[in-house]
Amino acid sequence: LVELPPGSEVALGGDRVAIAAPDGRVWILTPGEAAAFSAAGVDPVHTSSSMPEIAVSTEGTVFVLDGTDLLPFPVTADTRDTEADQTIEVGALSTTDEMVELTTVGEEPVILDRENRMLRLGTEVKDYQLTDHGVSDLDGARLQQSSPQSEDVVLATADSLFVIPLDGGQAREHPAGGTGTPTAPAQAQGCAYGAWNGSKRYVRACGDGEPTAEAIPEASDNGDLRLRVNNDLVVLNDQEFGLSWM
Repeated sequence: LVELPPGSEVALGGDRVAIAAPDGRVWILTPGEAAAFSAAGVDPVHTSSSMPEIAVSTEGTVFVLDGTDLLPFPVTADTRDTEADQTIEVGALSTTDEMVELTTVGEEPVILDRENRMLRLGTEVKDYQLTDHGVSDLDGARLQQSSPQSEDVVLATADSLFVIPLDGGQAREHPAGGTGTPTAPAQAQGCAYGAWNGSKRYVRACGDGEPTAEAIPEASDNGDLRLRVNNDLVVLNDQEFGLSWM
């Protein structure tokens, strides 16, 4: 049992665990260090005025979004000596925490800014205006979970799964066939996955093939659906009732 500051966020990737506390402190640990973690006993690697967004790449690089500063923390032999190797200025980003979400695709960070209806793509933070590419409803929209390297990033809205090229090309929309509350989508082995609470729908889209969009069998109206990725295996879990689908 690890005691974290109440309200903390935890992100995992590679052999790194990142913890962000509501007071703005950020720690980067190995899994072994995390098992014995004490906020009072470990100095943070970064401190900001409020809880920043964090994401960890599958290689273990930790990205911290502190206001409009994006800070990459590379993997080091000693986590206590971890420092950001640069500061990437994002600029013109929503100042409302709930409007911003951060993820990684390989070593490329991606930021969702719901208020300005934009993505910021990669370490060059290229602007991608979502409304110009057919993404109109961002209420409750979710960015994908961190994934290995890919040419795309995945975004789920209330009724569709969007596969968006990281080079700024045209988004590919895959309707879910209903309207619900999206869980954080995922991608693995060239396929994108989305699932929706309420509508009990899921979508799987692989490359240029015909996507699958179907009802989730035996799903509950009051479920809490979450997509989980373990290497190449993608599983849909209902956190509330314990059901799983592969």
